[in-house]
Amino acid sequence: MTRVLYVETGLEGHREKYLKELLSIKNSEEYKIIALLPNKIEVNGIEQFEIKSGFDRKRTIIKYIKFINEVKKVADENNVDIIHFLGGDSFYKYFGFRLAKFKQKVVITYHHMVLKGIKEISIKRIFKKITYGIVHTEDLFNKLQEKSIKNSYLVNYPMLDFISQKNVEDAKKYYGLPQDMKVLGMIGGTSKYKGLDFLLQALNKINKECCLFVAGKIYEYDYKYIRNNLKNPKIILVTALRKLSDEDFADAIQASDVIMLPYRLEFDGASGILIESLFHNKHVIGSNHGSMGDLIRKYDLGRTFETNNMEELINKIKEDLAKPYILPNSANEYKKKLLPARFLEANKELYDICLEQKLGEKNEDKNK
Repeated sequence: MTRVLYVETGLEGHREKYLKELLSIKNSEEYKIIALLPNKIEVNGIEQFEIKSGFDRKRTIIKYIKFINEVKKVADENNVDIIHFLGGDSFYKYFGFRLAKFKQKVVITYHHMVLKGIKEISIKRIFKKITYGIVHTEDLFNKLQEKSIKNSYLVNYPMLDFISQKNVEDAKKYYGLPQDMKVLGMIGGTSKYKGLDFLLQALNKINKECCLFVAGKIYEYDYKYIRNNLKNPKIILVTALRKLSDEDFADAIQASDVIMLPYRLEFDGASGILIESLFHNKHVIGSNHGSMGDLIRKYDLGRTFETNNMEELINKIKEDLAKPYILPNSANEYKKKLLPARFLEANKELYDICLEQKLGEKNEDKNK
C-alpha cells in the first residue's frame, strides 16, 4: 500500500477543487491518503490534520521551519511514503531550505512558475532537493529540461469546473447581453495582469459594433474605470462585477462568443479560463507568450497576438469580428488530455515512479 500525504497551505480559488480531485483517489488496498491543510474540508474517508505552525497565514523563516517540522512529524508518525506539496510557491522565498531532511519521497506541484532572476536560482535549488516537481504545461516542462532540470514531470491541468447547462441564447438572456452582435468576454477577476486596461484601449480603435462583457470580482478595475476608459460608442458594455458562483462563471463563458485573454508578461502558467473556454467550445484571443500562448498555438484554440502589442491586438479583434473562428480537431484532442480521470492516472504513475526509485535505492544499499 502506498501512503501519500498531501500538503496544501491555501484553499482559495481553484486550489480546493484541485485538492478534492486528488483526494478522490481515496483509501483503498492500493493507497492510504492523508492531508495536512489550513482547515479541514468536507470530504469522506480521508484523515485530515490542520496546520498549526501558522505558515499558511504568515511566511516568516521561523514559521517556515516550524512548518517543515510539522510536515515531517505527520509524515513520520503515519509512515508516509510520499509527501506531495500542492503549492510550490511556498518554497521560493527560502530556496527549499530543509526539504532534504525528509526521508520520504517529495513531490511538489507548481501551478505557476517564473524562470528568471532570483526565482530561477531558487527553483534550481529546490529541484535538487526533491524527487519530482510537477508542472501543468508542455512549455514549462520543456523550459525546465532546457535548463537541465530533469526531475520535472508533466501533468496536464484537469478540467474541474462546472460546465454550463444553458444554451448560448439563454446564457445571453441571463446576463442581458445582445443576441445580434458578437460578445467579447473578459471573464474572471479584474486583476491587472489580465490586461483589461490594455483591451479597453484596443477596443477604442474598433470600427465595428460588438459587445464587451466583463464578469467577475473587482480587483484593480471597477465599473467606473471601465466605463470611463471605454470611449468607443460602437462598443456596448455589459458587466457583472461580482464574485461569481461556479454556475454563473460557466454561464458567463457560455454567453460569450470569444474569450479575451490579453494577459501581461508576468503571467506564465496554465489558464483555467482557457480550459473552461475549450470545454464550452469557445475560441480565444490571447497573448502569445509563455505556456498559455504555447497552448493556444499548438492546439489551435484561437488567435494570438504579440504580448503588449496594441496594433496586433486591434488587428486580431477586427479579424475575429469579420471571420468567425471554428475550433479544429486538434482542440478536441487536447480536451481529451484534460479529463479528470487522466489527471488522476498521471499522478498515480508518478507515485509508482517514486516508489520504484525507492526500491532501487534499497537494493543498492543491500549490495554495498
